[in-house]
Amino acid sequence: MKTIVVGLDISKSTIDASIVFLEKDECYHDSFLNKTFGYNQLVNWTSKYCDVGALFFCLEHTGYYGRGICGFLEKKGFEYALANPLSIKRSMGLRREKSDKYDSKVIALYGMKFYEELRTGTMLKEELLVLQMLLSHRKRIQEKELAYQRQEKLLVHCFSRQKSVKFILDDVKRLDI
Repeated sequence: MKTIVVGLDISKSTIDASIVFLEKDECYHDSFLNKTFGYNQLVNWTSKYCDVGALFFCLEHTGYYGRGICGFLEKKGFEYALANPLSIKRSMGLRREKSDKYDSKVIALYGMKFYEELRTGTMLKEELLVLQMLLSHRKRIQEKELAYQRQEKLLVHCFSRQKSVKFILDDVKRLDI
């Protein structure tokens, strides 16, 4: 079990970070840009509170937005884990507060509690990431196509007595819109 965990809540432009300690009740928070400059600031900020060699970073798997910080942490030799957002949400139970600051603290607490179960991160190769993103895009297109087909069947069923609806649907199919 790690005694110092940094929880990272990643968004497109910022990273909210919270440091939690096993034996202490104190927690520190700050925000950084989601760019190389911000990553360096993050490491400098954490070094004020503890030995950076003892750190464990835990972040939600946010897809593309977390790729930069993961690459940076991997290059610098830091231990990190990408956690499933649904698992984090379920672990904290009901809560009223919703903010990036609070989310980063919850992620850090999750990382501390489930450190043994989390798989430390290694990034996907660029080609695999591109393939994964293309497959996800393909799946979304297929789902949209099925939704349109279901809607068309519903329209044909509802307006089956009106020839004009059938004629219009046939025209739309021919135009390939």
